[in-house]
Amino acid sequence: LRYPTAGALSEDLRRLLGDEPVQAGAPTRAYRLRKFVRRHRVGVALGALILLLLLGGSAGTLAGMLRSQRKEQDAREAQKSAELSADEARAAAVREAQAREQEAAARVEAEESAAEAAAVTQFLVDMFERADPALDGSELRIFDALDAAEAKVGDFLAAHPRAEATLRAALAEVDYKLGRHAQAEPQARRALELHRARGLSSPEALEKELRLRLNLGQVLCELRRWDEADAELAAVADARRAAAAPDERLPNALNALALLRHRQGR
Repeated sequence: LRYPTAGALSEDLRRLLGDEPVQAGAPTRAYRLRKFVRRHRVGVALGALILLLLLGGSAGTLAGMLRSQRKEQDAREAQKSAELSADEARAAAVREAQAREQEAAARVEAEESAAEAAAVTQFLVDMFERADPALDGSELRIFDALDAAEAKVGDFLAAHPRAEATLRAALAEVDYKLGRHAQAEPQARRALELHRARGLSSPEALEKELRLRLNLGQVLCELRRWDEADAELAAVADARRAAAAPDERLPNALNALALLRHRQGR
């Protein structure tokens, strides 16, 4: 390409230094995508992280469903293999019924996870599409993208509370690391509320609640809301200390609580 004026050459140099597509030649989709990713590394990394978390959960539930199917098949083969006594036949029937229930539950879980992943994917696409300067000629900072996402995440994922809780927890962590503690607090608190509203009591659910309470306590500490922070961090430390098996995460909880009380002069 021969530039018609020195100004056109200067503009292309500015675009090159700013990781924007240059006007020389016809830029391909791949070229524009590379430029977009370089301009929005943090946003793209955040979106990819959240999506991988959700897809990881979907993969786990799918694996569980496949295991349940294998158990059901094993139960059927065991029932047909030989002449069974009445007690053995009843036990085999119970095992088969349990396998069918597990398969149905795993199938529902896999379908819900897939729907959640699709909803979050669309949310992230919409969120970061607004950061493309080709749309309005201006650069959108990652703070602006985060503010926009946090304002509408509740409405967008109203039908997927589990996905909303995961996404809000991730947004809270990003805000915390960026020093946006006032913005992190409502996200961390809402993530905890959504998780508790599900009423789960499994060890995995209780572990997730402790992680959410630890994150909320650390945010409240940065906001100098000492009593609220102390309540959350002390509860986490007590739960870790009372665990049946040694909990390697207890030092993290105790360290956060010690830092809080040091800042209080205690």
